[in-house]
Amino acid sequence: MIKLKLTMVPKGSKFPVLNDRERTVYTIRRRRFGTTRYTLMDKNGYVLYVLQPNVGGKRPSFKVYLNEKVILDIVCKSMFLEPTIEVTGEDRKYIIKSIDRIDFDIFSKEDKIGDLKVLELLSGDRQIEFEIEGKRYDDVMPLFALAVELTFYQEN
Repeated sequence: MIKLKLTMVPKGSKFPVLNDRERTVYTIRRRRFGTTRYTLMDKNGYVLYVLQPNVGGKRPSFKVYLNEKVILDIVCKSMFLEPTIEVTGEDRKYIIKSIDRIDFDIFSKEDKIGDLKVLELLSGDRQIEFEIEGKRYDDVMPLFALAVELTFYQEN
């Protein structure tokens, strides 16, 4: 089974996503025009998806847009005991689940399709590595790593 391995490296308002050869394949940019939005772009700068945090609510949640239409809802189901994020929409459902907020398993329906690991570097910076089964990979998945970053690691 072929796995696709990517690494997201948070750098201020920019989140480069690198392949296993350390080449940038996606970039996520935070934009603040009234409402904070995160734009996922391919290496050519073409906008693929937009993630927008929902304001208020007990736990963090987000909407993912494609061409101004909501296609996915990302909702934190548990912050502390078994930290879990659920992604639903358009006949898709993913569960991103952990025990320790460091190693996360990614499930599609009942099947484990990948994992996500949060690494603290010696410099104090953080990066998120994720591996997904090649045939199950979708361009929206770098936003899953961003959702983990925003839900469990951002102070604001």
